[in-house]
Amino acid sequence: MWMLSLLGKKAQISVEALLVFLVFLILLGIAYKATTTLGAASQNSINTALSHESFNELASKIDQVCILGEGNVRVVTIKGGAATLSTPTAEKRTLHFETPGYTGDYNSSCAIDISQISASRVFTLENIGGATPVRIS
Repeated sequence: MWMLSLLGKKAQISVEALLVFLVFLILLGIAYKATTTLGAASQNSINTALSHESFNELASKIDQVCILGEGNVRVVTIKGGAATLSTPTAEKRTLHFETPGYTGDYNSSCAIDISQISASRVFTLENIGGATPVRIS
């Protein structure tokens, strides 16, 4: 009789241990989900900040190449993700900058000629003089 009593207590302890382990696994899953969501949001925020910084650097170097005159060249490396550049206006003085997490427009005092249409991480800016002094390739 005492053997049955002992087996009943062991079984009860095993069930309780399994329930505690199950609760632990559930909490672990919730923590994992929260951490990965937070990590993805942080990465998006970092990419947006890097793209914004790259846009400002690109705008600054366009001004440098424009002001310093013919023959000046600058290279801009885009941080974050590859960027697509375009000139949406007919006078080609507005540069439209687009990355997956950021979009910006810059109005230049010089005309801009974009020879590279596809998305890229590196752009070469050069002042070639004439009607379109800043060429981006």
